[in-house]
Amino acid sequence: HRLHNLSACLSNPDSQVRHRTVESLTEMLDAAQSYNLSRDPTITRLVADCRANLTLTTESLRDNEHIRTRTAAAARVILQPYARKIAA
Repeated sequence: HRLHNLSACLSNPDSQVRHRTVESLTEMLDAAQSYNLSRDPTITRLVADCRANLTLTTESLRDNEHIRTRTAAAARVILQPYARKIAA
């Protein structure tokens, strides 16, 4: 849900990137990694993909249109396998 919110925000050029939106996704990634006690490969892959492909600094997302566009596209790609689960 948090990744979807960030993707939607970044995809809308009129939307303002808020620090809390980025911070909450970062916190969720930290928590998912910490609480993945069973080492679920889906969770591990999701966290790794987000960390490797998303720029998660508010300033960069606000100030650099290229980074904003690239991060929005990467978020959509990461979300693709989970689209049905998110919609449900």
